[in-house]
Amino acid sequence: PATIISRTQHFRFKSIAIHKITEHLVTILNKEDIGYELEALEILARSGRGSLRDTLTLLDQAIIYSKNHIDITTVTEMLGLVDPNFITELFNSVFAKDYEQLVKYTKILQDYEAEMVVDEIIVFLTDKLYNQDALFSTLIIERFFRILSDSKSLFSINADGSFVLSLVFFKMVEALKI
Repeated sequence: PATIISRTQHFRFKSIAIHKITEHLVTILNKEDIGYELEALEILARSGRGSLRDTLTLLDQAIIYSKNHIDITTVTEMLGLVDPNFITELFNSVFAKDYEQLVKYTKILQDYEAEMVVDEIIVFLTDKLYNQDALFSTLIIERFFRILSDSKSLFSINADGSFVLSLVFFKMVEALKI
């Protein structure tokens, strides 16, 4: 009710930038003398979605889970994310137009939440865009992003995740033909 709201304070906290969270994690791990891979820390920071508290909780879990050396493999396993190396292999199959291998990869990805896979692919493509990977031209990335964005609407109508991912990968192959 308005009478209650008028007597309360409302604070809006903005998200902290991923690079700032990552820098903070590096500082903590260096002080604690715990080994890490920077990319693994970036994954933790992204997973915290701008919240330092949530990211620190994930960091604590990662330290225990990885036995004092935080690497990409253990972080992706812990969080249930797709390993970036797997996504690289997946895109190698897209560029090779290897439909059979894409079907195999889609079956492997059934173990993951399909919408989360799409989000991880978007992060992967963003990295390729910023690092100006020769294989991933700006035009190709833009086409792939449109395909991924379209897939989000299919998730909103509860379409089967494996079907949507297959459709995404096959559309990406078709986008290379134009």
